[in-house]
Amino acid sequence: MARQEKAGQAQVCPLAKKCGGCDYQGIAYEEQLKKKEQTVKKLMKGMGEILPIIGAEDPYCYRNKVHAVFSRKRNGEIVSGIYQEGTQCGMLQDTTQGLYTRFSGRLKAQGLCRVYGVYPEGEISLGVPVPEGDSLRVRATLPTSRLPKGRLLSGRVVYEQDAWRPFPGGCMGGVTYPPGQRKGNCLRFPWKMGMELPAMEVFCFYRLVREKERVYLELRLDSEGRPLLPE
Repeated sequence: MARQEKAGQAQVCPLAKKCGGCDYQGIAYEEQLKKKEQTVKKLMKGMGEILPIIGAEDPYCYRNKVHAVFSRKRNGEIVSGIYQEGTQCGMLQDTTQGLYTRFSGRLKAQGLCRVYGVYPEGEISLGVPVPEGDSLRVRATLPTSRLPKGRLLSGRVVYEQDAWRPFPGGCMGGVTYPPGQRKGNCLRFPWKMGMELPAMEVFCFYRLVREKERVYLELRLDSEGRPLLPE
């Protein structure tokens, strides 16, 4: 929150609308206390005497609550941050029961899409969520032995327009690729242990992805068709 106040109104942080993390941006501190006191009185009505809120001498430059999210990039690097208001599209959780792991979740989304569980060493398809009310419901049960190693980090939603299409193979960025699949600036090729790597000269750019019963080697390309290192 900005430190300056003019005419009883707090100066608004320039990121307030984009972030959405501070509900009282643009409201003078004294007015904030009044609003909070009214809320408490409404919630505690009939339960006893509600005393006035004692405000801070300097209410700036601190936060008393932050919902921080932790995850890992595909290279293992730990990242943390907070969601911009309205950007978190749902929740996904997993429960291991014996030899199987059950996934359940809900998406604030519409349209045909597919959900993937994201792990430190790959992803696995959880199928197509079904409509339920004004959202989509995710339900899947998979053998635990099929899951990528590590714990579930997050979910990823891929909409129909982002579906993989057949790739006939060819030369891009000076590299000749065999037939596979393409989606936007990404290529992927079916692979299993013992098989020769497609386009061996770019092997260090691949990442391993699991989908249903298959394993793929996937890589991203820049605008000129040259491979990019995994994120």
